[in-house]
Parts: sequence; structure tokens; C-alpha cells
Amino acid sequence: MSPILAQTTSRAAGGAAALSRDSRIIMWRQTFFWSLILFLIFLIATWAIVRFTRRFRTMILSGPSSPTPSEDVWSMHKPPEKLEFEDDQPQS
Repeated sequence: MSPILAQTTSRAAGGAAALSRDSRIIMWRQTFFWSLILFLIFLIATWAIVRFTRRFRTMILSGPSSPTPSEDVWSMHKPPEKLEFEDDQPQS
């Protein structure tokens, strides 16, 4: 291996380590990271607003819903005709 190539390789390795500790590179990485996070938040918020407005529009345009029938409201709250535990109790 030639001495020039060995010197260039060692400088490149040392240069990469020095670049990773450079304050400008660290600041650039943090800026890039936080801008990416803000962009993702923006995309999610945009999606949520568009979805909400579409569903709200269909709700408004559909008009009022018909009332629920109330003829048989209390049928689910009535006890059955013959309770299951009546046979197990002794008669007094």
C-alpha cells in the first residue's frame, strides 16, 4: 500500500470522526430530525381535519335521523315469566 493512500485513508477516517463531533453537523442533524417530526405532525393533523370535515359534511347533508321506536323499550327490563331459581328454593 502506498504511503499516500494510507495517509488519505487515515485522514478520511479521522475526518469522519471529526465531522460527527462538529457542532454544525450536530445542529444540522437536530434541525433535520425536528423538521421531520413537525412534518409528520402536519401530515397527521391534515389527514384528521380532512376526515373530520368530510364526515361532518355528510352528517349535515343527511338531515335529522328518524326517532327510535319506543313501543318495546321496557321489554328488555322485565323479568322472565318463570325464574330459574324458583325451583331450588324450599316452599315455606
